[in-house]
Amino acid sequence: MVELKIAVGSINPVKVGAVVSVARRVFGGDVVVVPVEVDSGVPPTPIGEDVIVRGAVNRAFSAFKLVGDADLAVGMEGGLVEKFGRWFITGWCAVVDSSGSYALGSSVYMEVPRNVVDRVFMGVELGDVIDEISGLRGTKRSIGAIG
Repeated sequence: MVELKIAVGSINPVKVGAVVSVARRVFGGDVVVVPVEVDSGVPPTPIGEDVIVRGAVNRAFSAFKLVGDADLAVGMEGGLVEKFGRWFITGWCAVVDSSGSYALGSSVYMEVPRNVVDRVFMGVELGDVIDEISGLRGTKRSIGAIG
């Protein structure tokens, strides 16, 4: 059986683990996932759907270039979005293939308390705010902001 190589535009264990889990369910066991550290080209906590999507797409294309011989590349980015006068956390995923075509998918929208949004606007990264209010450490690299 031919092995499928998937580049991931992150070394974050939460993101890499998600790609491994989904890839094995979709493509079976002959999958190699190669995580690479890339710059998303967006702020640490992107604000607005366009910025979040741009970060995911940038990660996917950068990972594809770095790995070189990947069949697919995945980029994921999470951030804050304002809808209906309220703030939500959401995530977007981009998957690019060797032709340069890409597809997008989004996660859920989960409302975020205003005090969390205010801290992000003061320049504190969302993962650090989640750590502060939850009393946990390293949530962005373990359970993620949504959990």
